[in-house]
Amino acid sequence: MNILYVFLWNAMITAYVSHGQNEEALELFQAMQGKGLFPDIVTIVVILDAFTVLQDGKKLQEFISQQGYETDPTVGTGLINMYNRCRSLDDVHRVFDNMPEHGLVSWNAFLSAIAQHSSSKEVFCRLQMMLFEGVFPDNITFTCLFDSCTNVLNAKEGLWIHALFIASNLSKSINNINCIINMYGNFGCLKHAHQVFEKTEDRDEITWNVMIAAYSQKRKSTEAVFIFRQMQVEGVVQGSYTLINLISGFADAVSMLEGKRVHASIIGSLLDTDIGVLNSLLNMYCKCGKREDRRMLFDASLNKDIVTWNTMLTACAQRQEAEEAIRLFRRMSLESTMPDKVTLTCMVSACKRQALVSEGKHIHVYILGNDFQSSVPLMNALIMMYGKSGSLEDANQVFKMLQHCDVVSWSAIIAAYALHGRGKEALHLYNKMQEDRSVPNKITYLVILCACSRSGLLKEGLECFISMIQDFGLKPTHKHLNALIDLLGRAGLLDVAESLISLQSTSFSWFTLLSLCRMHCDRDRGERVGKWALFMEPDNSALYILLLNLCALQEV
Repeated sequence: MNILYVFLWNAMITAYVSHGQNEEALELFQAMQGKGLFPDIVTIVVILDAFTVLQDGKKLQEFISQQGYETDPTVGTGLINMYNRCRSLDDVHRVFDNMPEHGLVSWNAFLSAIAQHSSSKEVFCRLQMMLFEGVFPDNITFTCLFDSCTNVLNAKEGLWIHALFIASNLSKSINNINCIINMYGNFGCLKHAHQVFEKTEDRDEITWNVMIAAYSQKRKSTEAVFIFRQMQVEGVVQGSYTLINLISGFADAVSMLEGKRVHASIIGSLLDTDIGVLNSLLNMYCKCGKREDRRMLFDASLNKDIVTWNTMLTACAQRQEAEEAIRLFRRMSLESTMPDKVTLTCMVSACKRQALVSEGKHIHVYILGNDFQSSVPLMNALIMMYGKSGSLEDANQVFKMLQHCDVVSWSAIIAAYALHGRGKEALHLYNKMQEDRSVPNKITYLVILCACSRSGLLKEGLECFISMIQDFGLKPTHKHLNALIDLLGRAGLLDVAESLISLQSTSFSWFTLLSLCRMHCDRDRGERVGKWALFMEPDNSALYILLLNLCALQEV
């Protein structure tokens, strides 16, 4: 009779879990034990799918160990899946390594977990161990393996896995074919992706979408449109994802005409009101700099969501249309759309000019009043806004409020001090950053070099430049070399500054050196440098003004 009761309880718990009602399933699991009924392996396997909190899951594993169920391969696989949901990769490894034997199902669960939370290199190593144990992948395994290869650094492993897939006797499921095309798209190997696509006879809508997305991601809009037209000719119904993938590839003036044609074909159709398609079209017009087109589309849209507003605000912030951004932000409030972190970050970025700092402060008050201060990217944007608008004290206060500082936070506050000519304080912050075990990046070094240059800290600037290369292995860009040229030139070391230009000559580096020649009244060098600068950028009127000023200064 107890067996029958347990069966009925298991059926109820399974029903709740399968419908996503995990709390009700857990309550039944506890009630079952309260009535003196002992859970069997079926109960354990089912209830494992209801656990999403790590500590609760660990308590269940203790119970499982006490009952001697842990060695069961089905229970072990359930534990792997549970710890994967709880994002505890260490526990996934521990459970898997302690299993007495590994079947295909447990290997699939394990590979899926490490593919989500670890590198493709580890997935590939584990695949080799799986084959060594005599377990051969199935279609589920290959799906996981293809999905783990997400960028060009995984290309070697991806090619090997594809070769293994071809060599297997498995039926080539369309799901795996789609994963292969997507993998090659991630690598940028569009030729390979297209070859797989052309060899596939039973394509589904996802196959077409993945191929279009692969071309669009690499800005191959002509090829993406060709696949789209081919899709129409073959009578495959295009959904919103097809259009979103296609439109995302129209990112410049060259592809703009085709983008408008696609937009025209949508008008009046069922997809005309699709919010995802609307946002993609809006983003297209924003990226292509079509201000009037984006405004007309935005104003004509009745079903805007937060992404719609954020797309417009981002475009305004990027194109320094601060007044337009403020107008939209106020209109957004009137239309009862609540801003999120992205909205506020866009608005803060738009208010970097000194004339708009009061608007930025209003937004800062809103951030504090609505508990957004836990967002590090948003607080970083505030530091940049106050630093660029001249409010160093406010920038410093925001920085001190941060509970966790990332490299952007440190770079932003160092840049704020650099802009105000406070080189020594900027260096002090740079040293504190390293004490805090935050690793500087190329932007950090660029701002610290600028800070040293403006404050005449030659020795300290050179030490930072050397540290960037030797201690952190960062390769200097032309911007770093320009900053170093400026640092040396301001210190009067024009010979050394000029010799540096030969390492990476740009029009800006010659312009910088010409400015330094004027500063030090070095007419002979200035004429020589000016010729090179004009050769590289003959239409730059500022160069002619600099040369005239240099000549006038000498005549006086």
